[in-house]
Amino acid sequence: MNILKKALLIILTIAIIIISFLTVSASETTHQAIRNIIDNKQHKLVFASIVNVHGDEVTVYVTEEIGSYTKENTKHNEDDPIYPSVEGEEIEIEGLKSYMYFDGYDYHPKKGDNVLLSLTFNGNVYSIKNGAFLVTSASHDNFLFKVPEGVEETDGAIELTALYKFVSSDGRNSDFTVRDSVLYTHDTDGEKVIIEDPSGIEYMGEDGKIIQTENTDTDEQDELIGDSYKWIIAFVLIFIGVISGFFVSKIINNFEKRSEQK
Repeated sequence: MNILKKALLIILTIAIIIISFLTVSASETTHQAIRNIIDNKQHKLVFASIVNVHGDEVTVYVTEEIGSYTKENTKHNEDDPIYPSVEGEEIEIEGLKSYMYFDGYDYHPKKGDNVLLSLTFNGNVYSIKNGAFLVTSASHDNFLFKVPEGVEETDGAIELTALYKFVSSDGRNSDFTVRDSVLYTHDTDGEKVIIEDPSGIEYMGEDGKIIQTENTDTDEQDELIGDSYKWIIAFVLIFIGVISGFFVSKIINNFEKRSEQK
């Protein structure tokens, strides 16, 4: 086996490592964004309708602010400033260029879209903090998330279910952990439960038409497990890739030595 083939094998091994890491990292980014929203790590979480899109400037009409972001319910420190209400107002948003889960799709914010926005406020300017989500209705009482088909085959569906339940409760219920496509929470009596069936989601085809709706729940008891497993998987994949590359290199070297001895 010549040096060129050896180099190609090593390059292939490295490529597998990188792809595996990026795949897990992308999933972790979305996972963390939803976790940040549920943990109130933004200045406002609002429902809105887009009234105008002009280049990078997007104007929305805010229909509702999620209740947990008022002063009396927030998890932030008591010394945190109270941001003025924008409910019933039109505001300009910076950074609203795409929706969560729509990477790689030719679908961008447009006039008439209903959205759920995680916002940060800086110098009289609102910008996207933890993401923007396309929804069916601009109200926590009767909305569904709209995402591309294929999300149902990933952890994204059950993570969205956690966010759906959080928002539907007007921000009062934040007791959610996701692991292996299962949502762990507690019932009103404090009993541990799991939710395996996604809810609060409509799936869209490439033409933008709705192809499936999931809005049912199934609860069963199980133990609550932490959600840091994804980074562990990333490191395990990298470790396996490095070890594989090492052994591939050793095998090639031994093969070449035997060939030379013959």
